[in-house]
Amino acid sequence: LVYTQLQQYPRAIADYTALLRKQPDRLLWRQLRGEIRLRAGQYPEALEDFQAVLQRRPRDASAVCAVIEVMLEQGQLLDAQRRLDAFAQSDPNAGASVERMRV
Repeated sequence: LVYTQLQQYPRAIADYTALLRKQPDRLLWRQLRGEIRLRAGQYPEALEDFQAVLQRRPRDASAVCAVIEVMLEQGQLLDAQRRLDAFAQSDPNAGASVERMRV
């Protein structure tokens, strides 16, 4: 967490990677590593982390929004919109997350 706040992304990623080697099923750590990778511009790696979370928790709003954010960063605007619309239709409780992404 400290390395992330200091924007020392390679060190933060290395720390989460080491933790995940010991406990690969910790989805929170995988989500956090994905978010750091996203900040660092490591889009394919970030997407890999978020997809791993979604494999275990397909309706995880945070992971879905993160995938959409990766798509937006990569210029995949139409795909991002489709993903957002599909998520909004599939989960009636997604309202706040969807509205935050639409802004």
